[in-house]
Amino acid sequence: MMEDVDDGLKLPSASQWVRGLSALTGLTMMLVGVVYAIRLFGWIVEGLRSPEKVTDLIKRWGMAMGGGRAFETMIGNERIPLSEILAVLVLGVGMWVLIRIAFMFISEGSKIVTHTLGEKAAIKRILVHALGAGAVKETSDLDHENKA
Repeated sequence: MMEDVDDGLKLPSASQWVRGLSALTGLTMMLVGVVYAIRLFGWIVEGLRSPEKVTDLIKRWGMAMGGGRAFETMIGNERIPLSEILAVLVLGVGMWVLIRIAFMFISEGSKIVTHTLGEKAAIKRILVHALGAGAVKETSDLDHENKA
């Protein structure tokens, strides 16, 4: 009965599970960043292709920044809608910040994948960073005791 058991089959160790979960987390972050960036760029392209869809949004933002009424100035006979210009600037900076966040997700996710899958000592570095050097030395001492 015991002869049928395959001794070659080994379960993954805890460090392998941590590496796998870390890599999965990094890949998830990269995927979220890519999807988010695609959606943001899609909104920008949609606004550039059909500005009439964005006009209402810009006017509402201008009204909100003007305290319920749009503010403007006159230069000669021309009316310059300052609240709408300010709304475009605020929306542009906001979109830039969101795109930067999306790219940071992609960048940090790729760093996680590189550090966890690229080196054997990545788990030790993560644990040293998270728990401190003393905790990692204690666990490595336990590993040496288990081998002896």
